[in-house]
Amino acid sequence: MTNNNDRKLIFANLLNGNDISMVARSYHKSPKEIEQDCQFISQKIQSYAFERRMPYIACDTIPRARQNRMILLELLEKINLDILPIYTKITTNEVRDANDFRC
Repeated sequence: MTNNNDRKLIFANLLNGNDISMVARSYHKSPKEIEQDCQFISQKIQSYAFERRMPYIACDTIPRARQNRMILLELLEKINLDILPIYTKITTNEVRDANDFRC
C-alpha cells in the first residue's frame, strides 16, 4: 500500500514529464500500480473541484493531465487522500453552446 505522500509525489512526477516506467522503478512498484495511484488522485481532484463548483479539469489521462499541470499541482496540495472520493464518475461539466443543439 502506498502512503498518501508517495501518491502525491508519484502524480507530481508524472505531471512534470517523468515516464511511468521510471517512476515505477523509483518507487519499487509496477506500472499498473502507478496507473492505479494516478487514477485515484485524478478522481480525488475531480471530486474536489466538483464539490467546490470549479470548472472541469481534464486529468483522466496522463497527457491530458500534463496539459493542466499547473492547476493540478496546486490542487494536489489541497486534497485529502485519507478519504475516498465522493464523486468518482465525473467525465465533464462542459456547458454546450445553444448552437450545438440544432436540429
